[in-house]
Amino acid sequence: MKNIRTRDQYDAVAQKLVGLEIQRVTYFEIEYGTDEPCYLHQPEIGHFLDYGLEFKTRDDGFRTFFWDGTFYQYGIGIFPHEAKCEVTTSRQWDVSATSDWRPFIGSMITSVDVFWSWASESVTDDEAFRTYYPQDLRLSFSCHRHIYLSASQYMDLSDRLWAMSDDILVVFDETVAQKYAIGPYALGT
Repeated sequence: MKNIRTRDQYDAVAQKLVGLEIQRVTYFEIEYGTDEPCYLHQPEIGHFLDYGLEFKTRDDGFRTFFWDGTFYQYGIGIFPHEAKCEVTTSRQWDVSATSDWRPFIGSMITSVDVFWSWASESVTDDEAFRTYYPQDLRLSFSCHRHIYLSASQYMDLSDRLWAMSDDILVVFDETVAQKYAIGPYALGT
């Protein structure tokens, strides 16, 4: 995302996802010294990914979603290439055939909504000190379903999500998005 500097530029990149048909979904995790995937530690909420995920599209292209610091330390980055251009990890999981992703395979992205949040360098709520960043994405598909991608991490003790995280959360359930204030349900949205 090195050429993206403004909110309008980011939104334009996000809108270029519309029309892409998903053929494969791959998750990327940090090397934890185990052969088991770690993204399912809270499956009732969604899939928590240390790095993020990659879509392989019908036209043999790729779109990668990783946490990114283009606007602020943590947000969602959208990259027009394979994930291996961003990270080197052997912890990759093709999740295309899972029950969560199966309905989306062969489906086309029909709309993208970007939900911006902000962080402040000041203790006051002064707009001049706010830095806006892409916190959540909602991707709608031709299969009449959608997913949320959120730069969030689950906090066990409080049963809440911590925004501005170096994780990408994939949420498949609208009630989960509501409960954890993702996308249009976030405070101030």
